[in-house]
Amino acid sequence: MFLAEQMDVANTAYIYTFGCVGIVFSVLLIVLGIIFMARKVDLNYSFGYRSYFSLSTPKTWKWCNKVLFLSVFSLSPLFLIAHVVVFVLSLVHDWSFAWVVITMASGMVYLIPVTLFIEIYGRIKFKDLKADRVEPLVENEKSKRQDIDDFWD
Repeated sequence: MFLAEQMDVANTAYIYTFGCVGIVFSVLLIVLGIIFMARKVDLNYSFGYRSYFSLSTPKTWKWCNKVLFLSVFSLSPLFLIAHVVVFVLSLVHDWSFAWVVITMASGMVYLIPVTLFIEIYGRIKFKDLKADRVEPLVENEKSKRQDIDDFWD
């Protein structure tokens, strides 16, 4: 039996689940962006936009995170409003939960072009910036395992 036949697409449990997850995801992005911008987080390996390129220098770290969180601040509220409207209409009119999933997915998918822009344009913009390279915090596998063990203790 196909999965679609097993699932009751008008079931409100699916609508509640995907609706709440989409709302929480959008709100979480906004809150994390506010925390990040308010605290002026320095280059680190645990919070912020982390990639090989963004972690290479403090200047690229600040630029990458600024671009990411400006896009989050401009787009997440719009997707949050659209998702809440579709969520409420899905509950009121017994729409399929697929509409809620579509708005939830669209609220996450916009991060892909932003990431591509940061990685491609940023590498072009900062191609001559090699002087302030940051050495990795973990230099070998033994110390990496020790750092992980210390984290969980």
